[in-house]
Amino acid sequence: MDTSNMGVKTTRSDAVLGTPITGILTFVILTWAGSLPSDYVLKPYITDVTISITASLLGLFVTFIISYMRFFIGILTKYVAHIIKIKSCNSIINKNANISPEAKAKAQKAIDDLTLSSVNDIASTKIAE
Repeated sequence: MDTSNMGVKTTRSDAVLGTPITGILTFVILTWAGSLPSDYVLKPYITDVTISITASLLGLFVTFIISYMRFFIGILTKYVAHIIKIKSCNSIINKNANISPEAKAKAQKAIDDLTLSSVNDIASTKIAE
């Protein structure tokens, strides 16, 4: 899947996060491998190299999952903030019966500008934020 258009990429902080995850996974796999009976079918294939490779691949997978979660939570947060701002502005305009047509037009223009700003902000969101 091509994620270049979505702005999803791993950052240094994700790589730094992946290091302890890989360490923990290595520990878990080593502990699991040590508790296996000696006649276990896969026992000859479970070596330090396969454990290291498996832990690294699992760490990479977990890091990508965390990156995507951060990306989608950032998008959701910006979307909710936009909805709250628009509803608040509309509520103020609709509750004020004495507002002049010029002021109402300016307020509507401000809402339109806010919408455009929010769309640009969401469209430019990158995982590195």
